Amino acid sequence: MTPKRKHEPKIDLPSKTQSRLSIILPILIAFIIAAIPFTYGRYFEINFDDPYDSAAYVYSAQHILNGAQLGVDEMPSAQPGTLLVNLLGVKLFGFSELGPKLIQAFLQAVALIVMFFTLRKLFGLLPAAVGLFLAAFYLSAPMIAKFGNVKEQHMIAFMIVGVCCYTLRSMGGRFWLAIISGAALGWAGMFKQTGISAMCAVGAYVILAAIFKVRTIKETLADICLLAAGFLLG
Repeated sequence: MTPKRKHEPKIDLPSKTQSRLSIILPILIAFIIAAIPFTYGRYFEINFDDPYDSAAYVYSAQHILNGAQLGVDEMPSAQPGTLLVNLLGVKLFGFSELGPKLIQAFLQAVALIVMFFTLRKLFGLLPAAVGLFLAAFYLSAPMIAKFGNVKEQHMIAFMIVGVCCYTLRSMGGRFWLAIISGAALGWAGMFKQTGISAMCAVGAYVILAAIFKVRTIKETLADICLLAAGFLLG
């Protein structure tokens, strides 16, 4: 007679795999939910004509690309940052609003991702997920977002990246986060003057953090140099 085999325990997933799933799955769900209004907004932007400034920006970009001298033959209403995005969009995708709107969608997607992980580190997963959904909803609502390719939407993306990157830096992040922050904050004002408010906010925090001893003088001086380097590189 063959001896009876002992009851073999069930093989469970390794604890590391379970731990990774418990982290990745809620994040994935949060992004899928936020992607619904974001994608819906992009659909409206691309498939419907808008009554705002997008067409004028695209025309100015095409005129300049055709050889018109800026400030002489063409006097664009777009700020430098908005004009650059439209020049790039028209150059890559042709004479239409598609290119600039795709670039704006990409910039906003990057900004929302950076914002989510910043909020998650500050407040936890649930507040980050709620914030991500609300931001995606309001930045994609056609009437609020002006159907895309407008200075405010480009500016907001750079403001979010600039503030969030410095927030991560102040919580012990790597030095390059401050460089990216300086570059993004510098560009925010190139789309609309309101973008300077984010630069002022970060600058005020850097100084007040040193005054109230949240950060040391050495850390403050390092951050100022890194932010300035990012601003100049940007």
